[in-house]
Amino acid sequence: MKMDNLTSKNVLDTFMYCLFYKEEDTKNKVFAEGVNLPIYFHPERLKNKEPLVSKMLSELPDSFRSNGDSFMKMNVNKDGVNWSSNPQVMEQLLLLGIAIGKIQYLQPRDCWGNFEGGMPYIFIKQ
Repeated sequence: MKMDNLTSKNVLDTFMYCLFYKEEDTKNKVFAEGVNLPIYFHPERLKNKEPLVSKMLSELPDSFRSNGDSFMKMNVNKDGVNWSSNPQVMEQLLLLGIAIGKIQYLQPRDCWGNFEGGMPYIFIKQ
């Protein structure tokens, strides 16, 4: 499988595209809560980017789809290549995945402190 969708630039560009603009009505919104950020996405723009977000998520290691894995391991792709060393960009991908219903946390937030770095374990739905 060719892996060229999962890049810091693609994640950042997609994240920014899916946010609301200042003048837009936020009545219809998609909520996602990340490690540090609660965020609202624009529903139509999020839907437009859902195929790309799914492709980016598919390039993460299979461990995220089998039993789940630590947020701290989201920085490498299936080939073990570091696609991002920026936790904020990793969280942006996490938020996009949650917003499209492809990512879920494996434990409640109050349990995260029991895990490496106090970070959640996440599962990517097929």
